[in-house]
Amino acid sequence: METLRPHLVPALAVLAVVFALYAVCLGHDFQIMWDDNLYVTANEAAKGFSLQHLKFALTTC
Repeated sequence: METLRPHLVPALAVLAVVFALYAVCLGHDFQIMWDDNLYVTANEAAKGFSLQHLKFALTTC
């Protein structure tokens, strides 16, 4: 316990800063509205690996 005590205050300070920085994200819709279906499972370009898929990935935005 004595070896942990000097690190407790800096660790809690880092935790508080991280929470303060990311707390504003808690109310945003992106945590509820997942886009995995749109960009991964329903994306034809992400299904398989072929020369056509590679060409599509490298030539489109």
